[in-house]
Amino acid sequence: MQSGSKLVLGIFGLALLAGVLSWWYRYETAHRSTTFWGPNFAELIARPSDVTGFELSDSTEESEETYSVLSKDYERLDIKDLTKAPGMVHLRNSILSDRNYRWEEPVSESLQKGEGWRYCLQFAGDGRTATLLFNEDFSMLGRLNQRSDNLRGVDCQPMAETLREYFASIKAFQPESNASKAAD
Repeated sequence: MQSGSKLVLGIFGLALLAGVLSWWYRYETAHRSTTFWGPNFAELIARPSDVTGFELSDSTEESEETYSVLSKDYERLDIKDLTKAPGMVHLRNSILSDRNYRWEEPVSESLQKGEGWRYCLQFAGDGRTATLLFNEDFSMLGRLNQRSDNLRGVDCQPMAETLREYFASIKAFQPESNASKAAD
């Protein structure tokens, strides 16, 4: 075998090894969150899709802006198109990264029942919608499947401060604590 053929085989082998290691690394860093989101939700979050954000406020009467989370009705406030917001690609990656969650921490029973959610992000495309809910301080994240009336929550405290800063910087959500600090 000539030395040129050995070099080509060596480069091919190195490229194959790099590809396998890259796949393994991606699997290890996103396996648990991808399982949590499910294939349809994960695809909508990861791929370009329309993103809408809005605040939720307790509602006592039904209207066009009423939004139900399980048996709890909320009013949708300050609806914004966030599809082209700066940093959206990074937010998508953060949501799908395992290290941004504390998987063993329990989610409060009230959040599991649909109560206490304050902010909502919806990723939509191809006739599908992925609905993400956040509590007041962005430390809990919920995955709402409206077709099956199912809500799953997870502690996202490791990225809570980053979420607060990001949403404030793009003026998507203005948490009361940030608004009151700005007024002082």
